[in-house]
Amino acid sequence: MRLFRIQLATVLAMLATSTFAASPFEISGFTTDQVFSAALEIARARGGNCLITPPAATPEGGIRAQCEYAACAARDKDGACDPQNMQGTGLTVASQPILRIDLEAPTDSAPLSRIVFLFDGRHDAVKASLYESYGPHDADLTATDENSWSRARRIKWTQGRYHLALSDIPKLIALEVDQTQK
Repeated sequence: MRLFRIQLATVLAMLATSTFAASPFEISGFTTDQVFSAALEIARARGGNCLITPPAATPEGGIRAQCEYAACAARDKDGACDPQNMQGTGLTVASQPILRIDLEAPTDSAPLSRIVFLFDGRHDAVKASLYESYGPHDADLTATDENSWSRARRIKWTQGRYHLALSDIPKLIALEVDQTQK
């Protein structure tokens, strides 16, 4: 009887771990728990012009897709956003337009290992939205008393093996999962 209880407790613990081990970070409907091919289809369905790089083109030897999004729905004759129609394409983060999404995974049928969102607009609006959604950040990767040649500010949130990073130069958000940590 005692062995049965131990086995039941072990099964329940494993079930709880697998149930609650989902990515805590989500940006515009994308998480690192999505399979590469499914995330690519979502990116295309949302208006992305996606280019896939061949396997082994990434440092880890996996597959990568780069999906470009128009910053605005209409452009004038010089290629700038038409001031008469400044309506964006609809893919945004904190109401700021997303210009590009990079998806990376070991294979096209594996969960994503990294998603990078390049956005335009107000960095402070995105930062405030992330603070509202995920609380205070864990690390400020740029010391305020150091002189940085890029003057970039990077902050990071971590929950278990999942990471969220925000950079102001360039304006990007990165979602990553530590593949070595289970």
